[in-house]
Amino acid sequence: MTLKKGKISNAWNVDSKVNGNNVILSSKEYNMVLAENGETSFGFQMQGANLSDIESAYLVTETASVTKNLSFDYRETSSWQGHKIVEVTLTNTGTKTIKDWSAAFRMNGEIDNIWNARALSGDEGMFQIKNADYNAVIAAGASVTFGFQVSYSSTVFSGIKDIVLFGSEEKETLETEKPTSVPTATASSTPTKTPELLPTKTPELVPTSTPKESDVPAVTSVPTATPEVETEEMEEGDAQFVSVENRDWNMDMIHANDPKVEQAKKTQQRKIKVTMLDSGINYSSEVNVVERKNFFDEETSCLYEDESGHGTAIAEILASDPKRATQKFTNDITVDGTSYTYYDNTDTEEPEEEQEETLAEGETTLFDLLDSGYEWTEGVNPNIELYSGKILDENNETTVDMVVEGIDWAIENQSDILCLSLGMQKGSDKLHAAIKRAKKAGMLIISAVGEDKQADYPAAYPEVMSVGMTDSMGKYVSAPAEVAAPGQDIISRGVFDSMQIFSGSSFAVPHVAGLASILWQNHPDKDADYIRGWIDVTCNKTSDMENCEYGLVDCLYAFESYEEYNREVKANPQILKKIEKNTSAEKVMAAVDEIDNEAEVPVEEEMQKMHGNWDKNDHKSFVSGKYADNYVKIQKYIDIIKQGIYFVDDEKKNPDCYGMHKHPWFHGYIEGDVKINGKDAKKASNYMASVRGLVEMADHMRKYGEVKKLETPVTTVSVVFALTGINTAFEKDGKIGSQTWKEIDKNCAKVNGKVPKDCRSLLIYGMAMHTLTDTFSHSSYVVKKTKVKKTKKKRYEWVRLTHANSASKDYADKTDNHQLRFDAAKAAARKALSRIRVSAKKGLKGYTGIDKTADLYASAKEFNKL
Repeated sequence: MTLKKGKISNAWNVDSKVNGNNVILSSKEYNMVLAENGETSFGFQMQGANLSDIESAYLVTETASVTKNLSFDYRETSSWQGHKIVEVTLTNTGTKTIKDWSAAFRMNGEIDNIWNARALSGDEGMFQIKNADYNAVIAAGASVTFGFQVSYSSTVFSGIKDIVLFGSEEKETLETEKPTSVPTATASSTPTKTPELLPTKTPELVPTSTPKESDVPAVTSVPTATPEVETEEMEEGDAQFVSVENRDWNMDMIHANDPKVEQAKKTQQRKIKVTMLDSGINYSSEVNVVERKNFFDEETSCLYEDESGHGTAIAEILASDPKRATQKFTNDITVDGTSYTYYDNTDTEEPEEEQEETLAEGETTLFDLLDSGYEWTEGVNPNIELYSGKILDENNETTVDMVVEGIDWAIENQSDILCLSLGMQKGSDKLHAAIKRAKKAGMLIISAVGEDKQADYPAAYPEVMSVGMTDSMGKYVSAPAEVAAPGQDIISRGVFDSMQIFSGSSFAVPHVAGLASILWQNHPDKDADYIRGWIDVTCNKTSDMENCEYGLVDCLYAFESYEEYNREVKANPQILKKIEKNTSAEKVMAAVDEIDNEAEVPVEEEMQKMHGNWDKNDHKSFVSGKYADNYVKIQKYIDIIKQGIYFVDDEKKNPDCYGMHKHPWFHGYIEGDVKINGKDAKKASNYMASVRGLVEMADHMRKYGEVKKLETPVTTVSVVFALTGINTAFEKDGKIGSQTWKEIDKNCAKVNGKVPKDCRSLLIYGMAMHTLTDTFSHSSYVVKKTKVKKTKKKRYEWVRLTHANSASKDYADKTDNHQLRFDAAKAAARKALSRIRVSAKKGLKGYTGIDKTADLYASAKEFNKL
């Protein structure tokens, strides 16, 4: 709210922030959620003012910070009776980038249509407008423009009044890697809100340039229930593909690939347990996750559990092993008199090549664009036991309570190393207490510091080993930290197994954790303080390491310096105490006589030159060996497909599509809690028919911009039932299941005031991919030994893997339970992506093999290609 005079001197049941004459009152943790028809109350004390001095007040439903560095200018571009077209320009007048802007204002009338922004609320003349996904960032001196059509019943349009602008300067919201000063506690009769944690510099997978929009949408006198759609033309420069020769420069810089270090990785007296608390880790046969826990209690497939890709990229750097073989089966088994041979990957028979439709000139497939053509390389240490706790949501945000819960889970698992690539600018007593518990349990806690002037928490706590990042030339570019590792322009696993380039001290953390695990597995009798000190004193500080206490970690020098380090610690045990108390590195190193790392740091000039050409705030690049000169709006397409994949697994937003038992046609389930002609139906849904039906719907939407009703001459009950279930979800005008197209279209930029039908088409195709890959979890049958009750003889029979008991070794979503299922699911997803035809200029061109949907389920011979 805005005050004419005076100030707020006290408040209860809310937190208050002051920016000039603007006051933000935000919920506490205990009252931040309101049930339907629920209510809450709060109060405040005013000094030098009364209620009449409140000039304006707005209810804002999202976290926001008032900014003085945005200007708001608007003009009326068109007008007719009771209607106006308004164009608004926001300009960043400050010196820092502003992200996630929004505007609140008063205006008489209703917003009928809006472009280049989203209307979050508009009740009783108060409106809140928020950025679209593609224009959330406003660089210093830059502007964004959005517009809307307003209708009003009064004789005169009031104009826009009482404007309040919100936005976060980039370093306050995007970077989350090390400590600010500890906040001063203030007495309060009510509990204070626990600060939110944000991930450290999460990869920004957004287009390289803002999609062009029409200045003014086509004006329609009567809005239609379903927005009009049209084909969207592509623009060059939307996503860049780059060729990179030395993809392992980061491993070279810390000598992780040296033969002596490679040998040390293979030598282990015990496996080191490493817990990552992050956004989850998408399944890969190359990264062995021994246990997963989703702290959001979501039923998402492990193939897609990491919605942002943050955790997956970090796990790849830490523990990828391209040589890790898929599970082998060699036993011949007889079931009911029929002999079966499980897959044996020693089979050398070449599969028959699938005959796909010929692509037109200038076309390629989405899979080919994502496929770099490069082979994956090894992580710092693949020989660990990796535990993955998903605590970050799709926006890479979480709460202190969830982080604490994750830390306690790591303690329960008796983890040796805890990786935290996240942070916040204020400390928390609850978080610090959990960190202390982990430290007392013998854990080495490693956390990213961020790129601000001060380190984020928990990296700022003395119990934590704080990590900052260097660029490819060895220059330190983070907040102050204990040690450094490569973190800028790191190549790792991105969306759908693509190679992408990431930056942030988040991505420095796995380098340090990997080194710690190598040292520890060779000397398991040592404790966490010993390992931490070993890494510290063997760091290299010959390059530009201002703000980094010890310097760049060095795997080879650390490993070779064990004897010297061990002698130093025995002679002076206080060395480790000094490190634990964050004593200055200068004093610590003064006590270490024998160790002085002055080795030359390997650098990579190619990556540095490329970095100079990139706008890091606007995009990330896909690494490609084949399409270095191709440009396509690939990231927006990928985001929409991902939205379709997650669409039916969101119980809160879409209960009418959620659940494998109630809606088996969306979840690859062959059964379901359904009735046909009043009787319980077994095998009531045909998953192949479901996939084909959704693909046909996607193609029809691409061509005509409307939903197709699925029909079939087949009378097979499971086919008819599956298609009927899909039709039911789409039959409500303007909806898919529980969600309206208006909600779904928020991720689609409008063209000439219309929603591109390509976006809707790809969303439905993403739903088909979800059904396709879920089949391998929900409808997988395996051969198991059983006993005949009467004869007690052993026999084999087919048994479906279930979700009844997550602790069971036969739990369907356990990746080590017949791992080949998940490899086959990924192969199916790749085939589905290879059937999406795209053009550099025209975008989505169509889908191939619509009548060969069953072929997406790879044949036994095709497993050889896994």
